[in-house]
Amino acid sequence: MEAAKQALERGRGSVTEVMFDCGYRDPKAFRDVFKNIVGISPMEYKRKYERIAIG
Repeated sequence: MEAAKQALERGRGSVTEVMFDCGYRDPKAFRDVFKNIVGISPMEYKRKYERIAIG
């Protein structure tokens, strides 16, 4: 998940691209594991860092 977090923080592609790059093929499984570990969904995480980069 650390690699996924870093990719999302850097804006490296969509959540789906990050999911595939991290070896997941099931979007629901990726979302569930990410949310369980990080506390928010991958999309929420990506949006959080987009706001930081803009603001």
